[in-house]
Amino acid sequence: MIVRSIKFSDNSSLAKALGMNNNRGEDGIEIRLDEIPRELPDINIISNYPGLKLLTLKKTALSILETSPDIIRDYDLIDVDYNYFKAHIKEIHIPPNKLLISIHTGSKNLIRKMLNDQRIYNKNLKLVLKKGTLKDYYELRSEISNRKATFFMVGEKYKITRFYSIRGEGINYSYEGKRTAPGQFSMEEALKIRDYDVYGLVGNPLGKSLSKVIYEKIFSRYKINAIYLNFEINHEDFDYFIKIARDVNIAGLNFTVPFKLNASRIFYDGIHPINFVNFKGKVEAGNTDLEAIKYLTEGKNPEKVLIYGNGASAITSLMAFPQSKVYVIGRNPDKVKEFSGKFKVEIAKEPGKFDFLINSTPVGMYQPDGIPEIILNSEFETIIDFPYSEHKTVFQKFAEKKGSEFISGKEILATQASFNIHYWFGIHVSPSEILKILRGGKNGNN
Repeated sequence: MIVRSIKFSDNSSLAKALGMNNNRGEDGIEIRLDEIPRELPDINIISNYPGLKLLTLKKTALSILETSPDIIRDYDLIDVDYNYFKAHIKEIHIPPNKLLISIHTGSKNLIRKMLNDQRIYNKNLKLVLKKGTLKDYYELRSEISNRKATFFMVGEKYKITRFYSIRGEGINYSYEGKRTAPGQFSMEEALKIRDYDVYGLVGNPLGKSLSKVIYEKIFSRYKINAIYLNFEINHEDFDYFIKIARDVNIAGLNFTVPFKLNASRIFYDGIHPINFVNFKGKVEAGNTDLEAIKYLTEGKNPEKVLIYGNGASAITSLMAFPQSKVYVIGRNPDKVKEFSGKFKVEIAKEPGKFDFLINSTPVGMYQPDGIPEIILNSEFETIIDFPYSEHKTVFQKFAEKKGSEFISGKEILATQASFNIHYWFGIHVSPSEILKILRGGKNGNN
């Protein structure tokens, strides 16, 4: 159930704010009163709306229950704070079927305690856990499965948690105009989430990613009924995120830094990174970054390859050239040593002449400089740069200075997206078409 949430202001016309439109597809309207406005909402206008009508009372607006008790009859649900309900239980004359009790707290244990309060056992509940973990969410969500409850976590770092609620629990709030709560989706997004297949990118950070731009354009151009979301989560939440993603029937996911190996642990072998999974039908996972590198270097047979970095992209680069002599360097000597031993490659000790240089670090994306001396003093026929930018990266400038062929991060992003789209939807979108979408984009990782 998608309820459009509007924060009422006495400086705006409620009729204009509601924008009455029975064809929008939303199931109801919530009027949120944080304080008592100069004039009460126009009840006649609200009553003309055919969907569910909620009144959410916050702060001093709760006194409306005492000063204007008749307001109750014009709404289907009255949202009242749990603490207010406890203190005024004898004075609150709201029919049980109209009462919605809200619990806002930063403690999952406090929510558990409140859930045992017999006074609210059979009531409609809205539970809001402030900035919890996805483990908290997953555990509490299971515990209230037999209750009449809508459950959210809120906070800018947890935008995705409102998405979980929209995909199948109780009353689900979205905003139009001004957002009424942290992490809330707009009405347009909420309706798409409800009615379309949901795909998304899992990573951290995602502020500079261009994947959402690509897929939204492709969905629109090819009339694909899907929406693409960014899921920025903490490292410790990854396994719980995957469980919840499966529970709410997400159609497919992409993985970027730092989760490509985490995803491999669940969907592949835990050693070789993957960057996509398809949940529709048989679960399929793979690495389109690898396919992109092979595609972009087709016909080249490098004898010597130098990889800068030791993360998932470095492993992908190693997989792309199984017949080459591969050397590795990095910013963390201990991790470079571990990578060298695990994958049986040499650590480069001094400058030399190489066919390929592959930059698999954030240098040039989140970090503007930092090319090590061993690279500065070496020679390369081709330089491959995983990071991308709206401006030239430091490795692109370096390639131009050296006279080396350059393969950019945007080319990798566009090519892997082309493969990814084919796996998900069975259609061919050329890398060149995706590059046109990316023109004028921001810095980022895929």
